[in-house]
Amino acid sequence: MEIVRREAAKVEAVRMEAVHMEAARMEAVQMGVVQTKVVPIKAVRMEMVHMEMERDFSMHSKQIKPISYLKAHAAKVLVHLEKSRVPIIITQNGEAKAVLQDMDSYHKTQETLALLKLLALGQKQVEAKEVISLEEAVRHLKAKRNTSK
Repeated sequence: MEIVRREAAKVEAVRMEAVHMEAARMEAVQMGVVQTKVVPIKAVRMEMVHMEMERDFSMHSKQIKPISYLKAHAAKVLVHLEKSRVPIIITQNGEAKAVLQDMDSYHKTQETLALLKLLALGQKQVEAKEVISLEEAVRHLKAKRNTSK
């Protein structure tokens, strides 16, 4: 159960970091530091992801299996993962050692991490004042297009 609490805390920390980064970006836009409008994370989608993660973590207590169970029932475990989309925590000697999840969930997790990395990069660029106006960006793109013809 402690594992579930720790994982839920990690998810909440990542979610809160994304919320704070978006708030800082919006503040920078309002102050005029950033003149271009970056497409923000949709609040509704973020909340849906958060609710899905909470559901998954609440089910984790039922999804903790010893490695001996995995060895004896590997095919059954894979079918269950594909149907339920809920990760399974594998233990060895009573200690959590690995997490198994279906490929679709894995890819969604990787996409989410990539988006969070992009948000963090954008936040660092705003803080370092490495931003340009929309007009300057358009001029740059037009010049680049004209030179490539």
